[in-house]
Amino acid sequence: MLKNKVSIYVPSTYRDQAAPDHIVNYYVNDTLKKLSVMFGGATAQRVIGSWYSKELDKLITEEITICYSYCENYNRDDLISICENLKTVFMQESVSLEINNSLEFV
Repeated sequence: MLKNKVSIYVPSTYRDQAAPDHIVNYYVNDTLKKLSVMFGGATAQRVIGSWYSKELDKLITEEITICYSYCENYNRDDLISICENLKTVFMQESVSLEINNSLEFV
C-alpha cells in the first residue's frame, strides 16, 4: 500500500494572462513525466482555481491541472524544485504543492 500522495498544481496563466495552450500542455506533460519517473506513474486532473494576487490587487481565476502520484517515499526538495521551475516559467507569485492533504505555497 502506498501511504503518501503528492500533488503539484500546474498553472495556466502568465501572472494574470492566459498562457498559450501548447506551453501549458508541455509543462503538464513535463510534470507528469517527472512524477512518473520518481514514483512509477502519475495522474492529471483539470480543475478551475482562483487566487488573490496582492501584487496585482485582483482575483485570478484559471484552469489548473493537478498532477499527482501516490508513493511510499518522496524527496520534498525534488518536488519543491519542480514547483519553483513552474513558478518562474508562469511568472506566478507561488505554485501549490500538496503532500498528504497539507497544502503549501512554493
